Amino acid sequence: MEFNISDTEGSLMNLSTRENVVLALVASGCSYKEVAVKLKISTRTVHTYMERCLFKLRAKSRTNAIAIYAAQNPNYIK
Repeated sequence: MEFNISDTEGSLMNLSTRENVVLALVASGCSYKEVAVKLKISTRTVHTYMERCLFKLRAKSRTNAIAIYAAQNPNYIK
């Protein structure tokens, strides 16, 4: 299923800088633990950032959030 910017309710512009970084790392394939180690934060904090991303993007799942990220980020390459 493809997602276009018009298909998404949320926008990456609604995310904080840190939320964008966390989402980008998760979208690149990092686990929450790997993100936590890279950013020197706890895995619970990563989980909280992702929950905020899901809410702000109005995404139903982490996969949906990554699809929105990919659709709105022209530099995204998986």
